[in-house]
Amino acid sequence: MDARWRTITAKLHPEALDLGREKPSVLIVSVAPPELFETERFLISWAPAPAPGASFPPGLKKVYIAGQQYLWRWIQMFGPDAVVTDHESLATALSRVVPCAASLESLPEDLEPSLLRSDLEQRAARTAIGIAEAVATHYGGELETINYIEALAMIGRVRLAELKDEDLPGDLLAAAEEASAGKKPSGPALAGNLVFAELGLKERVLAAAKIAAENPADNEMSDSVFMICPLLASAGSLAGDEQLFDACLKHLDRMQELCLRDDGLYRHSPLDEAAWGRGNGFPAMGLAWTLSELPESYAGRQEILDSFRAHLTVLAEHQDPSGMWHQVIDHPESYREFTSTCMITFAILRGMREGWLDKAEFGPVAERAWEALKLRISLDGNSFTDACTGTGKQGSLKDYFRRGAILGPDARSGAMALMVATERAQWEREAGSQVRIPVEEAPGAADLDLDLEGIDE
Repeated sequence: MDARWRTITAKLHPEALDLGREKPSVLIVSVAPPELFETERFLISWAPAPAPGASFPPGLKKVYIAGQQYLWRWIQMFGPDAVVTDHESLATALSRVVPCAASLESLPEDLEPSLLRSDLEQRAARTAIGIAEAVATHYGGELETINYIEALAMIGRVRLAELKDEDLPGDLLAAAEEASAGKKPSGPALAGNLVFAELGLKERVLAAAKIAAENPADNEMSDSVFMICPLLASAGSLAGDEQLFDACLKHLDRMQELCLRDDGLYRHSPLDEAAWGRGNGFPAMGLAWTLSELPESYAGRQEILDSFRAHLTVLAEHQDPSGMWHQVIDHPESYREFTSTCMITFAILRGMREGWLDKAEFGPVAERAWEALKLRISLDGNSFTDACTGTGKQGSLKDYFRRGAILGPDARSGAMALMVATERAQWEREAGSQVRIPVEEAPGAADLDLDLEGIDE
């Protein structure tokens, strides 16, 4: 590994991860970890202090340099009831939402839940339908030029209406019918035609599928498993044309030859071996979608189902203790990434709903992921934490580490949030009640090391 890269490690009291904890959680931000991780009054966790001259809140132009960005965002996801630090800028910036002090002894006797924790509790308490409704007020109403991001958000709104037994919002169909196809076919543009399949506009789907079969425009990226396969499968289903199913399978075989690694993860492209997060989310979600469209009688279906199961099994092994997947799947020192976690969780939920994945094995995986995702969606549904910015194929692992992590409004995040929230709502409806899994015994604080950051310049 490049000598300029390092892992920043935090030590967390396992009970501090429970928003319903009885004792207040105190985060100590200091050069060295404390000797005790619990007192009569507090659950204590620790994160290493930033550089003395670091300024908070950090600007958004540089991402995760020297841990400054990640520490700031991580504290907000951790939700302590108090922070002990002598870093003046950090304490000043946090003081609006969490009490800060120079020592444990100077904290008040009656330490109440912080505003940070209260916000997270509200986020965690939301239903899947509630989250989808909030996100849908900001995303899914536009489709000026056909592309997968706006199309998925619109599909999410369609599915939300179905879940609520409401008529399809009139603006959706009008916006879809008026959308421009754009000047040049591309994978993202072709995938945008999935909205027409959702709305039953058969001719538009078939026209797009014809282009995709002749020129899938994959750019040798694993993204193309999602961009092309579901479209061809949907078109084949609408037209009853097995040749389109064959084209779908042929495209999958090509992408796996280019991008599927021996360990079962996808490299993003042949340029580098990095298993980019969304570069694995796309195949997971893409094959789940494809399988939903393929008839049981199609001869090639088993090959696609086997690929789907094998990939999800490997991905489950890389879920981190918080429930998230990372910007680079097999590098936990990279940041926890929102959109890939949405896509992988969607795939698992769909797989369990359809009986492709074992509920006993994958139910806890999906539950942990869903609980983590809820915390990263703001209460108003318009802001998201740590979504990788748009990313073409990169030339090195370092380049994937350096991709920007969005904090705030983001159309891609809104679309993926709508997809996973509506799929979760459907899963809950079919399961008969909201699913909960038992909390597994967590390791002791001294053994629980969670990586915060990947690059140090």
